[in-house]
Amino acid sequence: MTAPDPKHSDTMVRDEDLRALFAARRPDAARFAAGVAERLARPRFDDDDESDGTAAAPVHTTSGLRTLLDRAASVVPGISSGGGIGKSWAAILSLPFLLLVGVVATFARGFRRVDPSRHRDAPPLSPAERRTHTDFPNRLIALESLLAIGLMVIAAIGGGIAQDAVTIGLLISMMALIWHIGQSARAGVVDPQQVARTMFLTQIVALFGCVFWPGPMLFSGDSLLGNAGVGWILELGLVVTFALSWGLARKADPFMAFALCVVLPLGGLVLQLPSDALARTRHHLQTLYLHPEELSNWSSAGVMGQALQAAGAAPVDLQAVHERLVAALATTPTSRSQDPVHPTVWSTAVALGLLGDDDLRRLAMRDAGRDVDDLLSDSRPLDIGVYRGYLLDCALVAREPTAAQRDHLARRAVAAWPAPDARGDQLEQALFCARWLARLGRDDLLAAQAPQAHELLRRHWVSPRTAAWFSTPGGFCTFPENGQHADIRSTSHAVELMQLVGAPEDLPLREVRAFLRHGFDTSLIGRLLAGRSVLGKEAEASLVLLDRGVGLPAVGTLARLIAERAPLAALLLVALALRAIWLAQRSAMRLVGALP
Repeated sequence: MTAPDPKHSDTMVRDEDLRALFAARRPDAARFAAGVAERLARPRFDDDDESDGTAAAPVHTTSGLRTLLDRAASVVPGISSGGGIGKSWAAILSLPFLLLVGVVATFARGFRRVDPSRHRDAPPLSPAERRTHTDFPNRLIALESLLAIGLMVIAAIGGGIAQDAVTIGLLISMMALIWHIGQSARAGVVDPQQVARTMFLTQIVALFGCVFWPGPMLFSGDSLLGNAGVGWILELGLVVTFALSWGLARKADPFMAFALCVVLPLGGLVLQLPSDALARTRHHLQTLYLHPEELSNWSSAGVMGQALQAAGAAPVDLQAVHERLVAALATTPTSRSQDPVHPTVWSTAVALGLLGDDDLRRLAMRDAGRDVDDLLSDSRPLDIGVYRGYLLDCALVAREPTAAQRDHLARRAVAAWPAPDARGDQLEQALFCARWLARLGRDDLLAAQAPQAHELLRRHWVSPRTAAWFSTPGGFCTFPENGQHADIRSTSHAVELMQLVGAPEDLPLREVRAFLRHGFDTSLIGRLLAGRSVLGKEAEASLVLLDRGVGLPAVGTLARLIAERAPLAALLLVALALRAIWLAQRSAMRLVGALP
């Protein structure tokens, strides 16, 4: 082995000196471990989100821009919500934002180009262009018919982007209107009455193609006005167009008058009407038929009562129902299998406050009190079934448990809490346990279970990217392992669970609200048939509970404008049509005045 060179012996550094030199740059092991633990504890929305060093932005505390980015990311393939800054700016340039910009830009350009006088110096039309211009109404109807078919296909395979499709249809109508005015001016056939008819026809075709034909299947998304807002704007535009044409021409157009007589009543029947969900829920509960020996309607009545309680509404008078329940308590069945009253009826009656203390004592003795006594003596997790939640109130009133016994009941409820990855309908089981903890006043244990509840909610939520082709996204599913198909009943359970444990910060509650709005019909026909749709009433009650009991995050101005892109496009289309009629009449008057 070669001996060290004595000439370089003064440049060698000992290991101790090197460790001392870099001691200031060495990470602290305890702090590093704590940071890793904190990062792992942060909630994640999807397992496939990329780890880029930043946590997913919570919806409740972010700006409108962040909410916009997340909404845009949901419709851009390959871009996950809450990604890095590069993906964020790629997401903002996605379809919803571009559509809003395109609508405003087209209107700004068309505001000047619908003036026929701007096209008179253009080259005359060729024979082919003249034939295309003459056949414009038929081509417009064919185009909008194809759009309507496309919208129905979109709605059938998942209506999450239907609002974008409606906006595209209105944008195409706006561009076709601008093109037709230019072609008419170049052809020298600027007839004010014919222009008015064309503008009227454009709005009718847009109304049928974007609203009437696929209407009930369309998903309105986060729009406050929704697809019904588009319909009412276009209907109002038809009325104003007819009135303006009549005023300028000094006579009513027969075609437009006949069309109005058909379209206005049709819109009045099928378009959604404004409604007070709280007042309607109260009315539904007041008029709901509830009989102790009939199970139908009781589950929905429980959802309505919970919603009214969260809204702070006055109690509904259900004296007739109370008398039926008291009469049912007067009869004691020989066995549980012979009891004509389902346990769900008693649980709902307790939740609605229809049973007093004496009634609860009689109910506790209905099966010799064995079930109530087992609650206090058994040490296993609660396994009495979700629909038998009334037993807790019976135990609290009839047995007057001690503090130790109440703690025992709370521990059994915690032990029965489902794991986030458990199979089956775990939302209802979690709601059952949460109700018991809330009834026992154990907010501390309820708060401790919140992370598991939030993970369970994320797993059951149906996003636009994971929804089945036949499912409307935004709600919650019963069995996530069997496919992402949202339903109203599971969504009702999820909303009540969020009221008790809070909503996950990264769960888009406005999409949940949109799903619930899609679940009931407030049109005139819908109101006439409302008695047949029990789930529709439950969806409306859950909407009240979401708004009043859970609360929604605020949205910024830009995000709100993008959400209302379709109604805004309809409004600008009507404005452009009215301006075209006005300018065509003014142009015709100038031509008449120039004649000898």
